[in-house]
Amino acid sequence: MTARSVCRERKTYWEGISRNMLARPPRAKDKDAQQVQLWKRLINYEKRNPQKLDKQGLIDRVTFTYNQALLCLYHYPEIWHDLAMYVLSTLGLEQAALVYDRAISALPDSLLIHFEYADFLEKGYNYAKAKKIYDDLIK
Repeated sequence: MTARSVCRERKTYWEGISRNMLARPPRAKDKDAQQVQLWKRLINYEKRNPQKLDKQGLIDRVTFTYNQALLCLYHYPEIWHDLAMYVLSTLGLEQAALVYDRAISALPDSLLIHFEYADFLEKGYNYAKAKKIYDDLIK
């Protein structure tokens, strides 16, 4: 696939995405759900590596796309979790833990992120830190 055709195809994935949308908490509106789906579609496209980048280039490109999505979808725990799982599969436990730390600081009231992070820590046998997250939720 040539660079021109990749660019043309990528433009079709960007259509409909509101890049200037302010980050706000999720609401029960069709437009917000549509934006989440459009961003996920773009991220999945980038994961397919249409540019035939090397391994590190692909990781950087997909992570960059996730971070772009977070500019608009900062308050969506689903996007944070997807990013953490991607980072876990590509960069390892420590980097994924940093993503979860960012997510918890961004969404301190999100039970979903807290429980997913605690579960992640328990799978990595870091029971002390998982217990601290559960204790912080109780407070």
